[in-house]
Amino acid sequence: MTPAPGDYDNLYVFLGTGAVLVVCGAAVLFGSMRQRLAGLLQAADVFGILLLAAGVQPDDRLYLMDLKALLVLVVYGVMCFRWPDRWVILLTGLQGFAVLLHVSDLLDVSLPRSVNGLFLNAIGWAMLLVLATSTAVHVLNRFDRRDARA
Repeated sequence: MTPAPGDYDNLYVFLGTGAVLVVCGAAVLFGSMRQRLAGLLQAADVFGILLLAAGVQPDDRLYLMDLKALLVLVVYGVMCFRWPDRWVILLTGLQGFAVLLHVSDLLDVSLPRSVNGLFLNAIGWAMLLVLATSTAVHVLNRFDRRDARA
């Protein structure tokens, strides 16, 4: 969900930011330690993009966003080694695909930036869906365990 300069008043920015707040907030409030860390990482990723877009010169912004995406991939990779759950591996794979899109944007300037942005947006929504699903499964499993004890 990478807004272009001056796009902060568009509907998709508000919807994306709201979805990030809801899903990451639910992960932090109701999830396990894994969901909490993933929720905080996704929130830091999205709001880091907004901070970079607002406070950095346009020439430096692309390189810093690429570096930020690579750093987030490294953190997800560490999470994969610590907790090899399927959803953590899926988040890592999606972030790896996002890093590849960032690199392709640097290497091939003939690719339209809007198409690359659309793919990055789709990856962001898929990552939010994976986190929301894993949090919901965790909450439902917790209720099932509580009912089994009763």
